[in-house]
Amino acid sequence: MSDEFWALKIAALLHEPPGKVLALAGHQPRAFQLMELALGTDRFTTLFGSDAAHLSGDEFRATDIGGRVKKADAVAAAIDRAAFPPTVNVRSEEYIRTALVKHPCSGMEVVLPKVRALCDSAGNVDRSKVNDLLQAQLRKARDLIGEETDLRRVYLRLWRGLPGTAPDAETRVLPPDTRMVDHSLWQHLDATAAVATALPQPALLSFSIGPVQSFIVEARRTQDLWMGSYVLSYLVWAAIRAIVEKMGPDAVIYPALRGQPLTDHWLSSFDPPLWKAPDPERLEVATFPNKFVALLPAAEAGEMAGKAATAARSVWREIAGEVKAKVPGGARGGAWDRIWERQVEAEDWPEVYWSVLPWPDLAPFVEQEREAQTDSDKQRRYERIGQAHIAEATATLSLTEQYLGPSEQVRNIWEIYSGTWPQGVNSGTLYGQLHTLADRGLDARKRLRDFPQAEEEGEKDTISGRRSALRPAASGPRQDLRRYWQEVARALRRQGRYHEVKPDGSERLSAVAAVKRFAHWEYFRPKLGLEGGFPSTSRMAAAPFYVSLLEEMDANRDLAQAVEKHLATLEDIGFPALSQEAARRSLPYLEARAHSDLAWRLLRYDADVLFEQTFMLEKLKREYIDAPTEQMAATALASCGALLRAAREAKIAPPPRYYAVLSFDGDQMGHWLGGDPERLPELGRAFHPDTVPLFEALPSAAEWRQVLETPRLLSASLHNSMSLALANFALSSVRQVVERRYPGRVVYAGGDDVLALLPAKSVLAAARELRALFSGEARVSLNGDEWDVEPLFGDTDCTGYLHVGREWLLTMGPKARGSAGIALAHHTYPLDAVLATVRQAERRAKKVYDRDALCVVALKRSGETVRVGSKWQYAGLDAVGLMERLRGYFLEGALASRLAYDVHMEAQGLVDLPDAQRARIAWLVRRHRDKEKLADSEVDQVAQGLADLALGLDQGAARHPRPEDRPRGMVEVAAWLLLARFIARGGGE
Repeated sequence: MSDEFWALKIAALLHEPPGKVLALAGHQPRAFQLMELALGTDRFTTLFGSDAAHLSGDEFRATDIGGRVKKADAVAAAIDRAAFPPTVNVRSEEYIRTALVKHPCSGMEVVLPKVRALCDSAGNVDRSKVNDLLQAQLRKARDLIGEETDLRRVYLRLWRGLPGTAPDAETRVLPPDTRMVDHSLWQHLDATAAVATALPQPALLSFSIGPVQSFIVEARRTQDLWMGSYVLSYLVWAAIRAIVEKMGPDAVIYPALRGQPLTDHWLSSFDPPLWKAPDPERLEVATFPNKFVALLPAAEAGEMAGKAATAARSVWREIAGEVKAKVPGGARGGAWDRIWERQVEAEDWPEVYWSVLPWPDLAPFVEQEREAQTDSDKQRRYERIGQAHIAEATATLSLTEQYLGPSEQVRNIWEIYSGTWPQGVNSGTLYGQLHTLADRGLDARKRLRDFPQAEEEGEKDTISGRRSALRPAASGPRQDLRRYWQEVARALRRQGRYHEVKPDGSERLSAVAAVKRFAHWEYFRPKLGLEGGFPSTSRMAAAPFYVSLLEEMDANRDLAQAVEKHLATLEDIGFPALSQEAARRSLPYLEARAHSDLAWRLLRYDADVLFEQTFMLEKLKREYIDAPTEQMAATALASCGALLRAAREAKIAPPPRYYAVLSFDGDQMGHWLGGDPERLPELGRAFHPDTVPLFEALPSAAEWRQVLETPRLLSASLHNSMSLALANFALSSVRQVVERRYPGRVVYAGGDDVLALLPAKSVLAAARELRALFSGEARVSLNGDEWDVEPLFGDTDCTGYLHVGREWLLTMGPKARGSAGIALAHHTYPLDAVLATVRQAERRAKKVYDRDALCVVALKRSGETVRVGSKWQYAGLDAVGLMERLRGYFLEGALASRLAYDVHMEAQGLVDLPDAQRARIAWLVRRHRDKEKLADSEVDQVAQGLADLALGLDQGAARHPRPEDRPRGMVEVAAWLLLARFIARGGGE
């Protein structure tokens, strides 16, 4: 793009300076000063006819770039803010004295004490303090620009770093206007920059990549699961990058790109770098959803969407090409190449769908509205506005009117924002409706899904069961195919990569499965520096045992010697170890606690070496060692037994055999992101409270009162706020809970959608904390770099901002909800079946328990399935917190295991007897408690909590459309107790 394009971007991005609301009177000269710093004095003077010190606002607007920026500013303001009557105003001094912002999704007030501290004790604004702050931001902006003269590089530096010029978290959330305070200045600047280069006719692009679920869940190993999600996330980024490289990152409205690890990695790849490269561990998690929304010039949007699709498919083939070139042991040519080309190099994979919606030109209707004299004239004009808008959308997207909704919605939007000030109306006013139409166009395109025919002949792979397995010959006996995959496995083992393919040839991969299996090492490690491996289900299950060993080995000589002896035995018999690279970052929680060579030697072996059945001769031969002897098996079995005995003597429980898969999903996020009025706060709650009385003084006060009680309309800032909240959750909260507070691992965290693996004992606590952090209903304190999280469900002091040290993290707010499904499974249970179970559990949490709920399914090895569920809370009862507390009682021996069975036996007889339930539960708890560990007061609390939970479950069932789908409350409580006991015992019966 030309220098003029990037100059326009820079001017739009800086048209309002940081800290604008702190000094409204002089904000325009400060903006010009920043522009001059960014563009250079000579270029600035050439573009605007004067230097910054002498340029007036009228002169700026009269120039080509200045006029386009001002028009873009008007559209961006219409997208995000109402058109205010002139008398509705809050001066800077008044704002500083009462400084606050509103949470965008809840409307709750968040006070800014550091900004209020710019006043003296008498409440007068200390202008010297304000000027010092503004000058400090100006210096930081100057440092950010540095010696850059290339305008594209200057723009990218400013876009990424400008929010960081604010001195603290409070000044980073300052609004662009003193009246409407539910979004930040940076969001308005981004929207203005996007609109500026989309004019004269902007268009919304909705773009998605798939298939999602089938590609991810076709996995027999956790490594496949992780890489499947990572590849899709990376392909979405490849498509986004095609837009960003041409139009700048502000053009992407959803998801939020600022601070995304892959965005920062891209900026760091410039020569010289434009931003610091992200820590490698931040790159490990798939964080991009499979959809994005961008604001583009209508004339170019279709072409750019095509380039985004081409970019995604090109990167897929690039990943596959690296795998094909580097995977050892594979024959090339003939059948092998034909299978690879058919499965990987097809032009229609990945599936890409997009829709483009050009924005209508409302200028003619604005002019007609000014001339309207009667209500009937207005009504007719509203009808024409709605009809013209729908006609244009229909022509663009080939949608029928039934998908668009009544024009009444368009009229309501028009009426709220125009009122008696039609000059404030432009196409940006209809952003929410336009977004809805673009989304419906995308949905319509998806319903016309392509169904390419593919012939998959011969032996199928063992991952999907439907694609042909890679093989050197077109046909032949299964034994030939098995021998081929044995050769591949041997070649990998010679490279120290035994864990990537089973050595006996029983694992056969298709081309797609091979890409997922090997992409980490062959593509993403050299490309992004992704180190480490992904933990197996065995390691995940046994993680608590590893933790205990690492904590005790340094102080317990006998235990350390038993570990040393077992490791020496494994080395002697040639038991395959993980490579150093695969051992690193497998479980960050364990890595942080490995402080000795012995600890690292232990982590080099997968958790299979902690289970005695691993050392049965046949299993050794089939899965680990080519030619083991009976003596080797006996020696390893003995050393494993000695280690387990030493651990038992050190009061360490045996390695658990069950692990958990956790799936968390925000409830009805499509409605949130689509601007559902039932979820968004009233428009009046977006205003500074000093503004509302000013509307009452207007002649049209009654009409404005009605307007302020109308739900907030979807805007670009709201879209961006929700995107930022979801990014904060995915990038910060999820990693902290799953990988730092507990020894788990995140598979993906694409906004509200999370999949993670955890030890069974940790999963209830982790799920509860994720739910609290999702809506900001938590108190976070820092312990070094790690968070301590205290859920605060229902606490009215929770505004939706998390205060983490000196930082503020925007969340979805307390009106947002989320549901989770959990599957508990033996570490040898087929992974694809566990994934299917966790998806069913999540659906059950939403449908049977009516959202904002948790459903847990335990797949016992005996064949029995335990299924329980609950809301996160009932009338102030922290239901999952109660169950986590009971799990602790069972684990510590404060409650005997028999309690769960006794409650289970009596549950049916206690149904519909709420008064008897509490008394009987209290009696049973007293009977089965350890008096030294559980006081009478705690007994009463437990009994009351369980009785309240039973009542809440019954009331929820009564409101459900199909109450027969839900067990009675007391029966479900008994099942919860059995589950808590099962988890406490590590899956043991």
